[in-house]
Amino acid sequence: MEVETINVQEAILLESTTLSSRQKNEMNVMKTKYGKTMENSDYLEKLEFFVIDVIKTKQMDTLLTLNRTDGNVPRWFVTGFIRMPGFLYAICQLPRRYRYTNCINLFIDSCEILGMICDDVAGSRLSKVDFNTQSDEHWTLFVQFIGVIYREGNSAGFKTKLIRTLRLINYREGEYTSFVQALFKAHSRIVVLRIDFEYQKGIARTVSLSEALDDLDHLVANMRNNAMFDHMLGYIFKVEYGVDRGIHIHSVLFFNGARRNGANHIGHAKQIGDYWQNKITLGRGTYWNVNAKIEQYRQKGICGIGPIHWQEYDLQVNLLNMVIHYVCKEQQMIRSDAEPYRKIIRKQHFPKINEVRRGRPRTIMIASVSDQLEVESI
Repeated sequence: MEVETINVQEAILLESTTLSSRQKNEMNVMKTKYGKTMENSDYLEKLEFFVIDVIKTKQMDTLLTLNRTDGNVPRWFVTGFIRMPGFLYAICQLPRRYRYTNCINLFIDSCEILGMICDDVAGSRLSKVDFNTQSDEHWTLFVQFIGVIYREGNSAGFKTKLIRTLRLINYREGEYTSFVQALFKAHSRIVVLRIDFEYQKGIARTVSLSEALDDLDHLVANMRNNAMFDHMLGYIFKVEYGVDRGIHIHSVLFFNGARRNGANHIGHAKQIGDYWQNKITLGRGTYWNVNAKIEQYRQKGICGIGPIHWQEYDLQVNLLNMVIHYVCKEQQMIRSDAEPYRKIIRKQHFPKINEVRRGRPRTIMIASVSDQLEVESI
């Protein structure tokens, strides 16, 4: 496949002339470390794509000899150079005590190898480079930097990590797909609630993974004796870390639509969110009621939440492709070496979903994924 190229000087010139005023302001804010920050999660997502491009390139020998006066180079190379201030700022907002996705960890490790970042006594990182896209010195540093990413990213150890992660993601998505399909096979109507459990802005970045998991354990323990969770068929939880949101928990809750009023799904989700905010976290928490935005998803044709009938195959496909796939992705993954055995992704069904039911057998619209990989607790 032909690699898209761009002229180095033209690209850097375009940066200063075509960025919107909002983008320019965000870039300036990132360099000052004060004021309102941009969506750092967007930079982390772009950072992961950048690392993948570096690892996969077939032109590394040529790229390592480039200087600013050379002609066309791969577009990803130039955009990566231009975005380095944002990349460095974003990773410096990530707490040191956690490990993140493979690509983010590789970026951080490569920065440390070249002395581009250092540890802060407050438990975060500091950038030692005020990256300037007009600097020849920083161009040379960037070329060295991608060389380190390429070398470490193509090592046997890192490739093993990537393969292992991909296998786990594929297994998890297959397992969770089968889980959802089994629910629809056993029940004619299911009410799907999507709620993000979070923490108040003032404390979000100070809440530890251990505290968040304790709160989640508390919520799950209280489910069996609380009427708002009556007729629940199962749940999926995933704990993530976002630079702008801190630790947060994505949840997908499944209720029996034959026993719960599906028309009240927005109010039901709000009730559970308020319970998290006021009872579980005692005011420290907040939440995002995704079901409240259901009309937007319907208009876009991507709705996979709310009341779903077993014959509404399009909604079930959206549930799998837009909701379950999102929960299973690696992005914003967080791990703690201090508590490696506490699960950050969980699912549970109750009662048994494989019980024999009367009536006409239902055909599930997507074939079940065979369980051929050995799952690992993560």
